[in-house]
Amino acid sequence: MSNIVVCKVGDLDAPAREWVVHVFGRELAEDEQVTVMVFPPGRTPLPTERQTAWERIKHVLDKAGDNMRGIPEEDFEAALDEAMVHIRR
Repeated sequence: MSNIVVCKVGDLDAPAREWVVHVFGRELAEDEQVTVMVFPPGRTPLPTERQTAWERIKHVLDKAGDNMRGIPEEDFEAALDEAMVHIRR
């Protein structure tokens, strides 16, 4: 059994369409698609786990900042643009 359903707005019955309009707070075009995915509930991390994760992220960001020291902003922007062209091929 699939946990993902994709359908066109035009194929939704009235109650389903009203629910989607309510959730998104706007009218929907007939040719738009709606995707619904169902996941089992996840475990909420403990406060200590959240703090550890934040410290790891902060460490990575601090290291990235240290690595950027002395690099002109124009060089960074050029490298970023080049990487985005490479990734989006």
